[in-house]
Amino acid sequence: MDGQALQVTPPSTAAMQALAEPAFAEMLEHMPWGVLIIGSDGRIKACNKTLRVIFGLREHDIGPGDPVAALLHLIGERGGLGRFEGTLAAEVDRRLAALFGETVPREQRFLADGRVFDILRSRTQDGDLVSVHVDVTEKHRTEAALERQHRQLLSILENISDGVALIDAEKRLIAFNRRWLQLYKVEPSKAWWGMGFRAAAELFGDLQGLPSDQRQQEIDRRCAFALDPTQQRTLRHLCSGETYQLSKEILPDGSTVMTVRDITDTLRQSRALEAERRREREASQHKAQFMTRMSHEMRTPLNGVLGIAALLDRTQLDGTQRKYLTAIRDSGEVLLRLIDDLLDTSRFATDNFELVEQPFLFCAMMREALDLMEPEAARRGIALMKRPADIRLPMLIGDGVRLKQVVLNLLANALKFTAEGSVTAGLKAAVVGGRAELIIEVTDTGIGIAAEDQKRIFEPFSQIKSGAQPTVGGLGLGLSISDRLVSAMGGRIEVTSTSGIGSTFAVHLSLPLAEGDPGQLGTA
Repeated sequence: MDGQALQVTPPSTAAMQALAEPAFAEMLEHMPWGVLIIGSDGRIKACNKTLRVIFGLREHDIGPGDPVAALLHLIGERGGLGRFEGTLAAEVDRRLAALFGETVPREQRFLADGRVFDILRSRTQDGDLVSVHVDVTEKHRTEAALERQHRQLLSILENISDGVALIDAEKRLIAFNRRWLQLYKVEPSKAWWGMGFRAAAELFGDLQGLPSDQRQQEIDRRCAFALDPTQQRTLRHLCSGETYQLSKEILPDGSTVMTVRDITDTLRQSRALEAERRREREASQHKAQFMTRMSHEMRTPLNGVLGIAALLDRTQLDGTQRKYLTAIRDSGEVLLRLIDDLLDTSRFATDNFELVEQPFLFCAMMREALDLMEPEAARRGIALMKRPADIRLPMLIGDGVRLKQVVLNLLANALKFTAEGSVTAGLKAAVVGGRAELIIEVTDTGIGIAAEDQKRIFEPFSQIKSGAQPTVGGLGLGLSISDRLVSAMGGRIEVTSTSGIGSTFAVHLSLPLAEGDPGQLGTA
């Protein structure tokens, strides 16, 4: 029973006398509240069982006719008077004076064991004091728990960086945090929990400088969003220049949780980043256009030089002249490859690159790549070997020209870093479900690659160094271009290497089969 709701009506003298009757005494003894009746002479007239249980008293400890001071001493010794300062005797005297003073005290008492009692007192017409003790421990615990939840809610709200407001089904602001007030420039002293949302909108500081009709239109618009269950998110451009992002969540009871975030700086930074990206894209496009034009301008005279060199090669030349001609031709071919590499790198940087998917003979592609590298291997005194697959490969679908470029880059790289020994091109292949699963391996007996260098060798302009071979030719673009090409084809390149022993580059690819082709042997 709620102790606050309990009303104690002073009984009449006749009623008090009736308590002596057995029926009324039995009823008093079994009441769920502790009842104590004190006569005007300061002695106990009645004390029921519930009261004795509350304070841990035995039946013979106290009874009718005993002075109430003795009862207070017994209760105090058992911690039933709650907390007090000074001695027990002084506290008993203080309480006696209060009980028989002009004003009848009401009390909420907290016992040492955690129980809480509301003590309700009133005087009868005869001057006796009736004291009813109601156990409100659970009620107190519930209220304390609600108070803790309330404080936790306040703490959570105040520590959220966004503005948060809770609007009930009656369109009242039942909770909001300081950040919400700050964002809308509302003075905290003018807002309270429970006010209507429209009344709060009237206080929005960014609207105060608007003409009356325009201000009311803006208030109507903001109220419409707050109260419309179909709108979940919007951007609010405030009259003061800020931009807010508003989000809503409709709860099952019809209330609404609204969050407000200031995204002014975020939008400004986003626009600045987008402008920077646009400038970078434009710069990359200009660079790609420049590289393409320069490539064309450089190729034209270079092709002329190589053409004249080819014509001279057919004439009668002595040994020295042929040596000079070979140097011209080799240098021109190296320069042509560098131009191609730079152009490809530029295309990758601007995403201006596309693969040409069409049927091609994989075995023929591998054979052409090996034939092109034979003269270079012979010039360096390196054995160029091939290890064919043991299955017949049909025609495949893919960019055969670009795949040959990858193989050529890997072979050229292997020859460049191999002073003696051999370079081997091998193929492992399997046909599974209409696709060819390929592993192209290029193995050399060169200087090898240190473990710390194996991750960066695929970066543009990256070159490895060795004490035995400190400098090599090229720009360090071959592996980078090969890695980008293989990735574009849906594959990957793996490297295993040991310094001083050699390296193996393995290209893993999966290419679809062309229909109706009888097939060829791997790398015949």
